[in-house]
Amino acid sequence: MKIRYRLFLVLGALFLVCYFIAVSIQAYVTKSSIKKAQDGVVQQLQELQKERRLQIEDLLASIIAEKISQIETLLMAISSYPPQSELFLDGEKSWQNLGEVLYSNKWLDFLQQSNVGFSDKALLVDPRYLNEAKIIAQAQDDPRVIKVEVAGKEWIGIVLPFELLSAEVASEQKGPFTPFILFTQEQISKLAIARLPRENAQDWAPIIDSLEELIIKASSQSSWQRITPYSISTSSENGEVRMFDVHLQQWIKRFDQTVMTRLLSELASMKLFAEESFPQGMVVFSGYSTLGHSLMASDALFQDFRLKKTPVTGLTKEFPFTPYIYTTCDENLLLGSSFTARLGDKHGELAIGISLREIAQELSKEFDMPFFCVLNGQMFLQGTEWDNVIQGFPLEKAASQNSGIIDIDGKSVFFLKMKPLPGIDLEFFAVNYAEREFAFLDYFETGTKQVLSEISEKMWLVAVIAMICALLFLNRFAKRITEPVSKLATAAGAVSLGKLHEVTLPKIRLDRKDEIHTLYSSFEKMVQSLKDQEKVRAALNKVVSPTIASEILKSEMQLGGEKKKVCVWFADIRGFTKMTESMTPEEVIVMLNHCMTRVSHIIDENNGIIDKYVGDEVMALFGIPHPQESDAVRAVAAAVGVQKLLNEWNLQREAQKKPVVLMGVGIDIGDVLAGNMGADDRQNYTVLGRHVNIASRLCSIAAPGQILVTEAVASSSRVRDQYLVREVGKETLKGIREPITVYEVQAK
Repeated sequence: MKIRYRLFLVLGALFLVCYFIAVSIQAYVTKSSIKKAQDGVVQQLQELQKERRLQIEDLLASIIAEKISQIETLLMAISSYPPQSELFLDGEKSWQNLGEVLYSNKWLDFLQQSNVGFSDKALLVDPRYLNEAKIIAQAQDDPRVIKVEVAGKEWIGIVLPFELLSAEVASEQKGPFTPFILFTQEQISKLAIARLPRENAQDWAPIIDSLEELIIKASSQSSWQRITPYSISTSSENGEVRMFDVHLQQWIKRFDQTVMTRLLSELASMKLFAEESFPQGMVVFSGYSTLGHSLMASDALFQDFRLKKTPVTGLTKEFPFTPYIYTTCDENLLLGSSFTARLGDKHGELAIGISLREIAQELSKEFDMPFFCVLNGQMFLQGTEWDNVIQGFPLEKAASQNSGIIDIDGKSVFFLKMKPLPGIDLEFFAVNYAEREFAFLDYFETGTKQVLSEISEKMWLVAVIAMICALLFLNRFAKRITEPVSKLATAAGAVSLGKLHEVTLPKIRLDRKDEIHTLYSSFEKMVQSLKDQEKVRAALNKVVSPTIASEILKSEMQLGGEKKKVCVWFADIRGFTKMTESMTPEEVIVMLNHCMTRVSHIIDENNGIIDKYVGDEVMALFGIPHPQESDAVRAVAAAVGVQKLLNEWNLQREAQKKPVVLMGVGIDIGDVLAGNMGADDRQNYTVLGRHVNIASRLCSIAAPGQILVTEAVASSSRVRDQYLVREVGKETLKGIREPITVYEVQAK
């Protein structure tokens, strides 16, 4: 019988007996202990629900009070300063007035100005209407005309010149982003700019001419250059960093949406476009990214925006302006207030507010529960995947309860109800699936631990006795069987650490025909194979780089290669022939070995690999076998390190009356062919291609101590950040048809 069968039968029978004894004891103890724990869970659950609801309600009341105070303070500041309040008497400048207030107070979600004889103007900042956008093409002869894709639809974008806006807006908005106004293809072919008189007509007329020129170019553009979307993003496995990134992105989106709303309102106030030709929207791009944010004008600028107002009464503090709950036509709730400016027969009203949906969303993130609002018996949802569940929420059943469990479409849903404002029928509901809510109750976990602790204490004596008996019985039985296996395990440990010379195989009887004999034979063959492989690897590592050696060992050594982006690095000794004329061959070899050893260490420190040595020249690669974004900067770092090390070594050689050793370095990066080259019976792992030739030619023209690179290497932002980069000029290299721009790199 095989060993594993004998051990299974013996151990199985022993522990089966122990199992039945343990189950009997466990059943008795568990039944009595859990009964006590269940009684406590019910009582503690009720207390936790009450405390949690009061905590959320207090926080919600505090947030709303803070928002009301902000709104009232802003209205007081505007109304108490006549030059500011009188601005809202002019209905002609409604868009401009609203845009200025919004940009100065980016926390606002809604603004509306009403004047007799003019249509009501309103600005709305709603994150639901902010879309992702990307540049998909640009005019080949002018990057100010682009094609933008938003929500699967293409738009024509024309850069918005800041000089076209008012001086204040232009000075504020110049920053690390570029705004474009969006038109449809049909709209732009009919687009015309209205030439309205201005006080500084001589200043803005050229800008208008330039904008008209771009519009004409966009309407007749037939040749587009496709763009590959590019954006820099960071990620981290650290949860706190990810949460920080989420909040940062939210603020960036909020800023972009506010800026675009402001710019659209500024354009509307200028009346530069007719109503049918007004831009459909706007998009902004930060830095060099081709990914940005877009906002449609119809989602930000509104005329005759009708609101239902519900006054907030019963507050303990008297406010100078009456707070209202505004209900919009798109089922959004706004908390706000308004003031009326009067001067003679003129009067204008400014209403501002913040979105209660945004407050509900913040609470959802804080407490990890979906929230929704109810005003006068009407539900207002957040627009999330929970809406399908919440829509079936029975408000009538929950009217008399502050918390509880309600069945919705066969699902048990736990809810909390908060009423933060007295004197108004505004309620906030927090919901969660009951099974999820109760799974994380702290008291339940505590009760479970207590039950398990009692069971463990009562079973401890039985377990100890059973284990002692089992160990005494198995000790003698297993020792004879497992001793050879233990020795093989020790030998396997030495193999795993690479100490093949310390491997000692156990001696067993040759007539043994069980699994131990099979394991011994297989292990012995494996160790011998590993020793042979290590000999091959050690010899190969002395000929080529360890990285290339690994690639060779794991490949099938077939001729051919694959296309890879690699940074190619060449360096050779300047004036080597003249230097070695008076040296013996032994001295030349010693000098070369010392020099190349130092160069090799610098290349290894920067994760480069040595491809080959050719006399006094060394060729290295960065990006083999896997290209990285840092290949260029690591190659430059290696070149700077080599020059620095040679300078230090030359001080020693000068002191010893020996000739100094100076090297020139050439670097290029690009696609090459990497693989095994040569004959079927003798191959060499190397790279071939145009960029190899360019790097070699740059090395050949480099002066002693000089580092020459191509534009592809010099244009790397990390290279320019860490080193001084100077353009040398265009050079015609041997074997290269077109002149290339050469740059010199030096350490800062």
